Amino acid sequence: MFTVDDVLNIDVNDNELDSYTGLFTTYYKSYAFNCVDSCEYIFISRSPKEDKDNGVKFMFRSYLDDGSCRDRSVSDVKGLLLSADFKLIAEDVFNEKVKEQCAELITKPQYPLSSKKFIGALIMYDLDQEFMVDMFAEYEDEYIHFYWDTTA
Repeated sequence: MFTVDDVLNIDVNDNELDSYTGLFTTYYKSYAFNCVDSCEYIFISRSPKEDKDNGVKFMFRSYLDDGSCRDRSVSDVKGLLLSADFKLIAEDVFNEKVKEQCAELITKPQYPLSSKKFIGALIMYDLDQEFMVDMFAEYEDEYIHFYWDTTA
């Protein structure tokens, strides 16, 4: 599992950030919700673990490929991660927050997001500090990044 130090020390010009093998993202834009006017947005990225990555490169690539209209740069992602909480959470907390934020989706993802052996999870942003929920989870052979926000 990555730490703030890993974000600080990542080489932001590293060509390894151009892609991430196996990265797959599901996007839920406002029309996927019961109330389109809520302007909610979710993306769920997942990928098999790459050798020599503790999840930090996965998170960078996930943010860069988030499917939103934002044109994020590597330095934007670094700033976002450096201002995050990095609070460890249990698997049941991760799963419950995913379920809560997906409650208004017309077609919901399958819960839990992974049936693999849980290693750990971080909550980066939560509704108590920003109007977004941003979490990272590590399983025995994959990473998952869950992101929810609204512009309403």
